[in-house]
Amino acid sequence: MKLQSLVNRGENKARVLTRARMLLLSEQGKTIVQIVDVLGVAPDTVQRTRTRYREGGLEAVLLDKPRSGRPKKITEQEIQRIVALVCSHPPEGYARWSIGLLTKEAMARQLVNAIGESTVGHILRDHRLKPWREKKWCVPKLNEEYRDRMEDILSCYEEPDHPEEPLIAVDEVSKQLLADKRPGRPCRPGKVARQDYEYARQGTRNLFVMVSPH
Repeated sequence: MKLQSLVNRGENKARVLTRARMLLLSEQGKTIVQIVDVLGVAPDTVQRTRTRYREGGLEAVLLDKPRSGRPKKITEQEIQRIVALVCSHPPEGYARWSIGLLTKEAMARQLVNAIGESTVGHILRDHRLKPWREKKWCVPKLNEEYRDRMEDILSCYEEPDHPEEPLIAVDEVSKQLLADKRPGRPCRPGKVARQDYEYARQGTRNLFVMVSPH
């Protein structure tokens, strides 16, 4: 059989050999779930391979369609537009930018002719932009009283270490304790892990940290 001979030789591309193995297992009566377990592929891949075989025969499965070629590179001006978009506020209803949202908005606002999420991701990495992260601080009004207290604290850190009277910095934070109402589902090939959005509150706890700066 052609498929078996192709697999035995192993002289073709890895993805072509994998498709051939999918068809061989399908011919043996294996289900999609069983094929996924054997080959470690996604269920959608198995279904797509079977559909291509039914519609176009063996050649449609084993031969890749010619691609249209490398897409046109994005211009420097378009890159700067994307950077400016990242540094702006996200649309109403969104807390922060994501790669998917940036891609969608760049096209909607006609900042570029065409762009994909992978290109947006490269732009973010090249410019060290992480819009999903933020730093917070709490600084009241910088009046004389605040400066005096700040200088008192900083002067403590400048003093030499006294083992008999150690300098200890203390901080506290309150955390809400949450529990899952329903068990989640682990990830599978082609499927991400799933967790129910509902949770049960289990009270709160205060966490304390004590550090010796010296």
